[in-house]
Amino acid sequence: MDVLLRERGVYRFGPFSLDPARRALFSGGARVKMAERLFDALLYLVANHGRLVERDELLQAVWAGRTVEENNLGQAIFALRKLLRASGGADSYIVTVPSRGFRFAEPVLFEAVQDAPWAPDIEPQPDAGQTPPGALAAPAIFTWRGRVALAVASLALFVATFSLVLRETRAPPAPDRAPAEQAFAPPAHSVAVLAFDNMSGDAKQDYFSDGLSEQLIDTLTRINALQVAGRISSFSFRGSHATIGDIARKLNVSAVLAGSVRRAGTRVVVTAQLTNALTGFNFWSRTYDRDQGDIVSVQTDIAKAVTQSLQVSLLGGDTGQLTVGGTTNAAAYDAYLHGVSLNRQSYTNGPQC
Repeated sequence: MDVLLRERGVYRFGPFSLDPARRALFSGGARVKMAERLFDALLYLVANHGRLVERDELLQAVWAGRTVEENNLGQAIFALRKLLRASGGADSYIVTVPSRGFRFAEPVLFEAVQDAPWAPDIEPQPDAGQTPPGALAAPAIFTWRGRVALAVASLALFVATFSLVLRETRAPPAPDRAPAEQAFAPPAHSVAVLAFDNMSGDAKQDYFSDGLSEQLIDTLTRINALQVAGRISSFSFRGSHATIGDIARKLNVSAVLAGSVRRAGTRVVVTAQLTNALTGFNFWSRTYDRDQGDIVSVQTDIAKAVTQSLQVSLLGGDTGQLTVGGTTNAAAYDAYLHGVSLNRQSYTNGPQC
């Protein structure tokens, strides 16, 4: 794991001392035993204390190149909190920002470790009456052998310089600008589903818009011919000002599905649009004004529109996957999405003691 340090030193917080060079955590002078991945996660959070570390950022920094489930990340943070608490710390050190990431909230003091001061090597002085070595070397240049050696060296330098100039003259002129960025060529049947915006005016309704987005991801993932970006990656752009093109390049997808959800009584208004990441134009866009009990059919309609827009040929089994499960009971569907949200938060935060 790469953590950029200004200089070599030790991080101190609470009763702890974190030494990156020795890869060790101490509490009250005693070394705390911990797994390598937990140490890497703690070091990254401490080194970036005070700011929000996104989930994807932490996964890339600590588990780069490895497939890690979101639940495993939550369990790792839970284990880290438990270890710090058992070693004299507190649960409040690492704060979870729901659906986004983590922040190390404890004040951190960085103490630099100064290396030994540099001192130039001192050339030994000759004894009294001894001729300094430099006094013998200088006159040798003016002997005939010295003059011949100097002439040969000058000739060699001239030949080398002339060859370099000749090669540079024959070489094609350097371009005025750097080579163009490598063309963006994502898989043709690839899509990212962003977190739908909650337009209900009540932040407590985020679970409903998030749940609808997650159900769409789950439905589209069942289609064998489609490549669908994961939830953590897609949801990481919530609240950002990134363009569709930037998001598509980051996730390596050819299309991006975005939308919004507004609930008013038993009615639900869902707006969805599928954008071509290569051209910036919409493949398709539609607004659904339905009773909440019909929300599952809305998901199915959106999923079918996505596959048709991306020209995905559905096999017989794939068609059935688009409509599998579901309920027409509005209260049951609402309770289900609410339960999914609470379950995800419990995995992220861990049980509170």
